[in-house]
Amino acid sequence: MSEAGHTTRSLVGVSGYREIVRSIGRTLSAKSVLTPEAVLAVVSDELAGPEVHDVLSAAGTDSLALTARAVRLARDFVPRPAATATSAAHDIGILLMQQIDLAWWSDAPDFDDARSVDASADLIDMRALRREGHVRFEFTLASDRLLPRARNYAVRHWFPDLAPGTPGPSWPYARPEMVNLLNTIADDFARRVGPEVPPLWVNCLTRSVADQCRLQDLGFSAHLPSAHCRGWAADLEVDWFARFNADDVLVELLLEYQADDLINAIDEGQIWHVCPNPAALAEWTT
Repeated sequence: MSEAGHTTRSLVGVSGYREIVRSIGRTLSAKSVLTPEAVLAVVSDELAGPEVHDVLSAAGTDSLALTARAVRLARDFVPRPAATATSAAHDIGILLMQQIDLAWWSDAPDFDDARSVDASADLIDMRALRREGHVRFEFTLASDRLLPRARNYAVRHWFPDLAPGTPGPSWPYARPEMVNLLNTIADDFARRVGPEVPPLWVNCLTRSVADQCRLQDLGFSAHLPSAHCRGWAADLEVDWFARFNADDVLVELLLEYQADDLINAIDEGQIWHVCPNPAALAEWTT
């Protein structure tokens, strides 16, 4: 068992599975019209090989169930401003890549609702850590209140260099290991881009299943199950850093972490989703 109380899982087939998903994405994106029938043919064929079995089995699904979900995405996808996915092919790729997260963290329980998040002894308050100088990335908490929402709107439209103006994390709570991971990424990013570029910006961390369902209702690309609902994922703002010619630097950094088997990194458009490999969790456990 790891120090965080979860089984350390290192899946040999992750790199092969990731390349299969990339192949699926290239094939689907090349089609002028993406029909459910085309998705069925491509995804079922690509996921039929033994290379994907370990990942999907650990994630608690199989190739047939995942293919059926991909077909439904192709059938039901509607472009929405809230959605991170830019197309049905993109959304299918996100769904397939997130199976790595679920395979790594299959034994972590979901936070079902607000009560389970508030009651968790495994989460720490990032606001307190930030006051003490122990958070080296930026975030602004989401709010349903008028004043904070008005502030986000003003930042987005009138002061775009100050902050992305995105809603921010639903909760101020995160696993200590996630804070340490994000601090490490933030430090590496800051060293590469220099003091003229703002710090790493985190759009989302811990969510409950109820939060995820609400995001689905609002049109966001929010698949279930999700490592966010287990406290083991974060969404990092990327597009905003193009204002400072630093978006490619951040993407390159995340891909290096992934190549070193430290994280799973998923391109979700405006943001990149990251999930730590439990086999490397000692890197961020204090």
